[in-house]
Amino acid sequence: MKGFLIILSFLISCKLSAATRTADSSNIAAENQILRTKIDNLNGTAHNIYLNAPDSARKLAENALLLSEKNNYQLGKGRSFYNIGLIYWSQSYYTISLFYLNSAINNLPKDSKAYLSDCFNALGRTYADLGNYNQAMDNLNKSLELAGNDTWRL
Repeated sequence: MKGFLIILSFLISCKLSAATRTADSSNIAAENQILRTKIDNLNGTAHNIYLNAPDSARKLAENALLLSEKNNYQLGKGRSFYNIGLIYWSQSYYTISLFYLNSAINNLPKDSKAYLSDCFNALGRTYADLGNYNQAMDNLNKSLELAGNDTWRL
């Protein structure tokens, strides 16, 4: 009887710890989703205001980049680098812009074709502003390939 109670209490404690782990993983998944939504909102706002308020947009994009890096959110990192690159482009800091736009391409997930298309488009425009027209055309052609049937991007 004593052995049966020990085994029963052991099984109950295992069941409770498994339930706790499941609840913890559900909470972590929910927290990650909330954080990713926050990062996406920061990036969206930065993109919407970068021409009118570049300093504020850069702060938002930098905060999104830090949060994305801390939480290993690749799309957030790529979009943050892209936004920072656009901000520097808008202020005519073309070489700095190229650094951030290339970082965006290296960090954007390969299945994010729309974001990659936008990024190659921005790279092409930046190279054209620098007078490097061959590089500009290469990047603009990559942008067209990635745009697919998206008429707005084409």
